[in-house]
Amino acid sequence: MPIVSSRIAEDSRQIDGRRWVREQHTDHVGVVHEIVYMAEVGQTMDPVASAARIEAQLTEAEIAANEAEVLGGEL
Repeated sequence: MPIVSSRIAEDSRQIDGRRWVREQHTDHVGVVHEIVYMAEVGQTMDPVASAARIEAQLTEAEIAANEAEVLGGEL
């Protein structure tokens, strides 16, 4: 399930210099996968790396679901 678009939907600076970040990653069927985190001072946001992690997780979940279906729920 490829991610076709990624964006920083929110980047709110906090009084102590950290930032609340909300990333939105849309897959090929239009499902939006959201990641929310507190970025430390000086931390670089990397939505491309986040998209790669989401793609890997979606692939693993799809493979596991297919295996469960083929094996009748027995792994």
